Amino acid sequence: MSDIGEGYAWPNITISCDGFQCDLISERSNAEDSPLFSYIGSQLVTVPAATLEKAVIEFVTLFLERLADSSISSTNLGTLWEDLTAERNDPEQTRFRRLEALLGFEPDQADEQFIQCRLQNADSLGRDALDELAIGAAHSMLSARQIIDTTSQTGFDVNTQCAIRMDCPLGMQWGQASAWRIGVAAAKAVRQQAGLSDQPVTDSTLADMAGMSAKAIPSQRCTNSVSWVFHEMDNPPESRSDNRVKPDAALTWPA
Repeated sequence: MSDIGEGYAWPNITISCDGFQCDLISERSNAEDSPLFSYIGSQLVTVPAATLEKAVIEFVTLFLERLADSSISSTNLGTLWEDLTAERNDPEQTRFRRLEALLGFEPDQADEQFIQCRLQNADSLGRDALDELAIGAAHSMLSARQIIDTTSQTGFDVNTQCAIRMDCPLGMQWGQASAWRIGVAAAKAVRQQAGLSDQPVTDSTLADMAGMSAKAIPSQRCTNSVSWVFHEMDNPPESRSDNRVKPDAALTWPA
């Protein structure tokens, strides 16, 4: 965004995105940086990522059209937009840039081999899971091999057939609301469905609802900052090269 201004005063905007929702924070300008005028900033604004993407495309396209009408060409913005458009039209480049951004890197600042290796993990982990791992990774990210090894060493068996399933939809879908809001709604729905009171749920009850052993809850075998469920392998990891998961298999859940 600093490149768009080409040296002119530009609002101090921070954009944080999880791939579904974007938070925009506009901070007040520093009077010393903008002696002629200043931005007053605004409160946090949350919008769907697709909405922000559409708005940026419409704004930049309109801006470039006005520049062309004024016979102004060969601008830095025009060059950047051409490069971005070319990348967006290339599926492989689009996927590379997306993962690069989710990891918190600026374009071309990440190690290309690291990004490519993680992209190959999508075959075994799934693209959605890959994106979630990247969002919380902060320039580092577990590989599929690390996840498989950690699951085998510190995970707990889970029987999804015994886990509770909600009888009715929540009224909100993943990506249409913040994850914590979906979590709160799900927790309330499960309590109501299971006939639980507002009192704390016991470890035994919680484990039964998750289809797992109560021993997993107080366990101190936590080795990572994230948790996951992983399908059991057809064969031990060392005997397979593709690490693909077995459909409808039991799940393991690291502490």
